[in-house]
Amino acid sequence: MKKRWEILKKIFSMSMRFSLETIEPEYCDYFKKFRYLTPSYAWVKCERLEDTNCYEIFRAAKIKGREGKVFGSEERFVRFSLIRTQDDFNQLIDMLKKLVSQEAV
Repeated sequence: MKKRWEILKKIFSMSMRFSLETIEPEYCDYFKKFRYLTPSYAWVKCERLEDTNCYEIFRAAKIKGREGKVFGSEERFVRFSLIRTQDDFNQLIDMLKKLVSQEAV
């Protein structure tokens, strides 16, 4: 999961339109050190004011996520599951890269 988060962070760091949730390191009693959490789900926010429904933005790009409002959040958020096969994850990454690269156009 750590590697998947690193890939997502790299992709969304190139975007002004979308932002990935920020997760601060927390102290782990087991390992006795601070560690970054790597949740099974990633929350993404649409930053543009005109992008009021983030789910629809990603759906139009054929990227499958879940609407933020389903989880009690705003429509500016979409949640992606990182619990998927490697092939499915690679496809998600390819589609995200394509969407983010279109920002410059």
